[in-house]
Amino acid sequence: MHQLQQLQKVTAASESIRKADKFHKVIEVILAMGNAMNGTRRAPVYGFKLSSLDTVGLHPTPIPPHFHPPLFQLMILKSPKDRSITLMHAVAHQIQHKFPELLSFTEQLRFAESASAVSMETIGVDIRELGTKYDQTCAERDRKGREVESPLNEFLDKAAPQIESLRESWKLAQAAFLQCAEYYSEPVKTVQPDSFFSRFASFLKNFDQAIADNEAKAAAERVGGCIHNKYSTTKHPRVFRGKRRSRRGGPSGVEWGQTLQETR
Repeated sequence: MHQLQQLQKVTAASESIRKADKFHKVIEVILAMGNAMNGTRRAPVYGFKLSSLDTVGLHPTPIPPHFHPPLFQLMILKSPKDRSITLMHAVAHQIQHKFPELLSFTEQLRFAESASAVSMETIGVDIRELGTKYDQTCAERDRKGREVESPLNEFLDKAAPQIESLRESWKLAQAAFLQCAEYYSEPVKTVQPDSFFSRFASFLKNFDQAIADNEAKAAAERVGGCIHNKYSTTKHPRVFRGKRRSRRGGPSGVEWGQTLQETR
């Protein structure tokens, strides 16, 4: 049944995300970077809500001047030197170069995207309706006794294990999801699986894109560096090979190999 496959996606995603030890380390990296951004004027923070992951995106927006962040809040930040670099790019760079063993955390979140498309609320309604109709039909068969035709008996006997499997899968998926949501300190009474898993899927997509952006930027800088070196070897206007003496006899501060253009 379609509902059974959907429930299996939720169960698999819940268990894998709850046990995603490398992703837990990634969260620690983000937390450390957030504390570093807060500086020493604020006390260190030891956790943050999953909703903060929504703001570690690739589409930066400026922070309003009247905005006063809480103790730790992952906002969509832009680098003051390069406005195309966001906090996600910084996180991806840090993990790729300082903690490369964590890069495979994306594999631990691979079920999040498929589970984010599952509406547990809708499936729950469908299963309850199927169960109710099945129970009513069984009660009607028991009431009529021998008057019931054999095809109906065969259908009910065949449907019994399927209905039971759906009910058990629903309980299993619900229990696995609640355990996962509680692990990440989400409000288990109000959080919905589709929105919960969408946060992980979105973070994963943005992280992969940030890695690609960083690599493309690094490649472009290498090409630009080669072009610069090519022309810099042929164009050295008035290079001083030592410290230039001022009129008073003291050094003017021009270092070895520094060009006149660089001192202007």
